[in-house]
Amino acid sequence: MPLNQSVAETGSRVSSRQSQISIIICTRGRCAELRETLASLSEVHLPSHLIAELIIIENGSKGQAETLTASFKHANIMARYFFDPKPGKSNALNRAIAESTGRILLFTDDDVRFPNTWVVDMCTPLICGEGAVVVGGCALAPHLQRRWMTHYHLGFLACTDYLSEADPSEFAGVNFACLRDVFLKVPGFDRELGGGGLGNCEDSLFARQLKQAGFSFIPRTAVRVEHFLSASRLSYGDWLRAASCAGRSQAYVMHHWDHREIRCINVRRLYFQLKLWARALLHRRQSADSEGIPAWELSYRVDIAKIEHFLEERNRPRHYVIHGLRKLEAGRQTILK
Repeated sequence: MPLNQSVAETGSRVSSRQSQISIIICTRGRCAELRETLASLSEVHLPSHLIAELIIIENGSKGQAETLTASFKHANIMARYFFDPKPGKSNALNRAIAESTGRILLFTDDDVRFPNTWVVDMCTPLICGEGAVVVGGCALAPHLQRRWMTHYHLGFLACTDYLSEADPSEFAGVNFACLRDVFLKVPGFDRELGGGGLGNCEDSLFARQLKQAGFSFIPRTAVRVEHFLSASRLSYGDWLRAASCAGRSQAYVMHHWDHREIRCINVRRLYFQLKLWARALLHRRQSADSEGIPAWELSYRVDIAKIEHFLEERNRPRHYVIHGLRKLEAGRQTILK
């Protein structure tokens, strides 16, 4: 994929030989978080016989990510920076895949901390030919944990306790690895999902497509990164936004990929609205900046958002054949070089 004038590359240049591992981080407007994430990554152990690169994609608008990439130092990881002006996390992920050179791609976020053996633990099964996808784990940073949080809340915060340790059905984008070859069958992340799009499900849809394509998942959920998200994500107002994103994204997947319908849709919408209203009468109204949300309210709001957005999505032509691996829309971009 040719580079255009919007792309800047900094740090050590990748040599002509292909990297074994490409570590991918997409970021936008979170320089403080990215700085701490890169500091943690700089302490991760990597044997000298492994060739690794770090791909930083800054998406939508420029901040300090280029400077932070240039200052990143690790004896065995070369860092490269790219700017992608098209907003949306899926756009950034697809761009990162295209620019990477690794046979193995290791994905994470810009607000995490890593165990010392993270790269080795996540990539060794792929190097040894045990499978095509490794599912890692994620835990919420200790200072952000609250007594009112349930597994349902934690799932919204990318925590992976809900995944089966023996046979995980999906993965969180904050910690997974795959062989580059999987993109020959599933060409990338759906651009309408994820941050900057409908807000969610870009990783879960991609995981379901990989399963559909026949790739086995290697469980490594005990290899946990810690999620150091902003404390503002715990506010009531942010939970409402998260519920809306989750519901809208689920509606998209239901219509376009699963080809499912919602029977008696208007009746179901009224049912959940009445349940929400009735239970809310018994609870004190929260301000937007107060912390937390009851699990029942979060669930009802996801259901309402899903139904309301499904009413819009069902009027659009489907973007996939049922459980398809590639979008049907004309002019889709191939992201592999």
